[in-house]
Amino acid sequence: MKEREGTMISALSAAASGMNDARVRVDVAAHNIANVDTAGFSPLEVSSVEMPEGGVAPVVTAGVPGLGAALPPGGSGTDLAAETVNLILARVAFVVSARAFATAARMQHTLALIR
Repeated sequence: MKEREGTMISALSAAASGMNDARVRVDVAAHNIANVDTAGFSPLEVSSVEMPEGGVAPVVTAGVPGLGAALPPGGSGTDLAAETVNLILARVAFVVSARAFATAARMQHTLALIR
C-alpha cells in the first residue's frame, strides 16, 4: 500500500512541476514580448530539466547576443512569432499537466477510500 501512496505523490509532484514549468515559460515569453522594442535586448530562454525524482524543473538563461538573425536598428532579438508559439505550447502543457494532476488526485482519493 505504501508503494502506491508514493506513486500517487510522485504523480502529483510531477504534474505540479509540469504546471510550474509552463508558468515559467509564460512569464519568460511575456518578459520577452514586453521588451520587443528595447534596443539591444537579448530574449531569455527556458529549457526543461528532468528531475531524478520525476517531473521537470525550468531553467531560465539569457539569450546570447549576436546569435541568430541580425538585430534591426534599435531593436531587440525577440522573435514575436516564436514567442507566440511558446505561449501556445505553454498553455497546452499547463492544461495537460493540470489534467494529470486532477487524475492523480482522484486516484489518491479513491485509494484512500479503499483502505
